[in-house]
Amino acid sequence: MEPSADGGALAAVRSTAPELAPTTPVFQALIEHHLDAIALLDADGVIRYASPSVERVLGYPAASVVGANHFDLMHPSDRDEARPRFRMLVAAPGRVGRGRFRLRHRDGSWRWIEGTSTNLFDDPAVRAILSTFQDVTDRLREEERREFLDRATAVLVGSLDYAATLQQVAELAVPLVADWTTVHVVEADGRLHRVGIAHVDPAKQELLARLPGAEWATQPTNSLQRVFQTGVPACTFAVEDKQLDRAAADDEHRRLFAVLQPRSSMVVPLLARGRPLGVLSVVLAESGRRYTAADLPFVTDLARRAALAVDNARLFHEAEQARRFQEEFLSTAAHELKTPLTSIVGYAQLLSREMRQASGTTGRLAGRVDRLRGQVDRLQALVADLLDASQLQQGRLELRRERFDLVELVREVAAREEAAAKGSDRLHVAAVGPAVGCWDRARLDQVVTNLLTNALKYSDATQSVHVSVAAETEAAVLTVRDRGIGIAADDRERIFQPFARAAAGSHLPGTGLGLYISRRIVERHGGVIGVESEPGKGSTFAVRLPLDAPAGG
Repeated sequence: MEPSADGGALAAVRSTAPELAPTTPVFQALIEHHLDAIALLDADGVIRYASPSVERVLGYPAASVVGANHFDLMHPSDRDEARPRFRMLVAAPGRVGRGRFRLRHRDGSWRWIEGTSTNLFDDPAVRAILSTFQDVTDRLREEERREFLDRATAVLVGSLDYAATLQQVAELAVPLVADWTTVHVVEADGRLHRVGIAHVDPAKQELLARLPGAEWATQPTNSLQRVFQTGVPACTFAVEDKQLDRAAADDEHRRLFAVLQPRSSMVVPLLARGRPLGVLSVVLAESGRRYTAADLPFVTDLARRAALAVDNARLFHEAEQARRFQEEFLSTAAHELKTPLTSIVGYAQLLSREMRQASGTTGRLAGRVDRLRGQVDRLQALVADLLDASQLQQGRLELRRERFDLVELVREVAAREEAAAKGSDRLHVAAVGPAVGCWDRARLDQVVTNLLTNALKYSDATQSVHVSVAAETEAAVLTVRDRGIGIAADDRERIFQPFARAAAGSHLPGTGLGLYISRRIVERHGGVIGVESEPGKGSTFAVRLPLDAPAGG
């Protein structure tokens, strides 16, 4: 028989045995001033004495539980396990037992109790089971909620598909947080759309899905929209039938309410970066539980984490769209530039040839045509960089591998760069033997060219650039060292990003794509590229390339 709020059931289960009270003043003072609830039980589990703290734990006056069997106060699911343990305790004087179980509170709720019981039957001053216990319901609930939030967070950060993720969160929330829950987010059309729904009873989930949008809420029919617009939670801790009747749109709606029986609800906003993204709704029904104001911070915390997941997912998709737009723009711009460039190159070549064939036109005009061709070459290099950057960002850069000597390639590029600089003798190449590997010759030509031109460009015209190539057991190492303006520590990683340039050299011509393309080409070969530099003292770029293609490369 379960205890009732008025204590009548307690009277019905009391034994007629006399009360067992503490026998010494010291013992009595110790028990009655102890913060934990204390009870003395006989061998059958009947309560013979209860300390004043029992009322704080269970709500009953201490005297009212004396004579009741403590198993009759216990949750039915816990009794089968508790009875044999109690018999073992009674059979062993001096034995101590510990346990956790549920006892009925005077308000009708079940409270988790954690306690220690000691067999004192061999103590003539007591001759009973001494049980000390305390209410741990709130502590266990907090632990359970922390574990739930940890699980929910793991789900939320595990995917960028926020709709599927929020459905998982809705399912996780049942039954710990709610008997049913729904999640709505605002879409591009500005309206709230349901993306998550779960019910503790699978048979009722279909009925829940038939409720029109937000109208199940026990506030007026626009409660979700109001919470979304104001950012203020709407809580109905005790739902009344008249509220459901006002919220129902029609008879079918009332029938659904009658089956689903919402009895307590909270609707909280999904807020991220100060912006509303949707609403989370939690409802208690058949479980008989009720929300209180103490539950609101927990549900709000869950909503905050869900909102961050939605916000992160949307930011990621926006960034992806921007990246795809950039790739499309680079590809389109490069191809659009390439068509007129081809005509310009052809006409410049034709004009130069015709001028040189005509007498008396090889002077100033021919020089201007040469400068025109030089600018066209620069524009062609820019278009090539744009195309390469587009292909790299789309993962479409292919390598055509062949075996060749990196030393030979470096000497060719150095000779070409010196010729372009009208015979400058600033490049000094040092090599220890051949460095033969399986690489894409044209792509590594780009890498070497970018490194040498950068070294020449960012150093004084009187300063030398030292290039070295060495073959190790499994890799070739290329280093390019200059004594130029150097690179600040904050810029050393950034210069390998597309369109990024070091602050010290921002006044010099360039697109900011060369090092980005070089790094990606080196990485496609399974290698690495890095830089050591100090402002005002120059830079040293180092490239390490595997001699053979890496597995799967």
